[in-house]
Amino acid sequence: IPHNPHSQIPTSNTMVYRVIVFVSRKSAITHEEFKARYEQHMCMVAEICGDAAPLSHTRSYLKHDAESTPMLLAGSVNETYDAVVTMSFEDEAAFGRFCLVLNTPEAKAMIEADEAGFWDQERMKVMVVEETKTS
Repeated sequence: IPHNPHSQIPTSNTMVYRVIVFVSRKSAITHEEFKARYEQHMCMVAEICGDAAPLSHTRSYLKHDAESTPMLLAGSVNETYDAVVTMSFEDEAAFGRFCLVLNTPEAKAMIEADEAGFWDQERMKVMVVEETKTS
């Protein structure tokens, strides 16, 4: 029987464990450099994670105008982020396995060294969210 790569994606009645990360670039690099570095970084993280990788890892980058101002449709720009990241896991235990893999001394050193060149760690926010859908 051929393996179905989608067989592990939860069905609509299964709750996934979802984490949102708000990411800021270091001020010395451009938005384009940040995006390129982050995408390169994700290749390294995916390699480290192996089977502990999230079901999905979506990166949404804020759009900016010619003056590098975020294209905000409502509200004010007091604190902005350069990317909003959504990671979905089968459950909280799967998220725990992901964290364990990334927190081994070798993986942690590799990730921190890479992130030091583009990621403003002090401004990062990570939160767990619940999702409600309207049909």
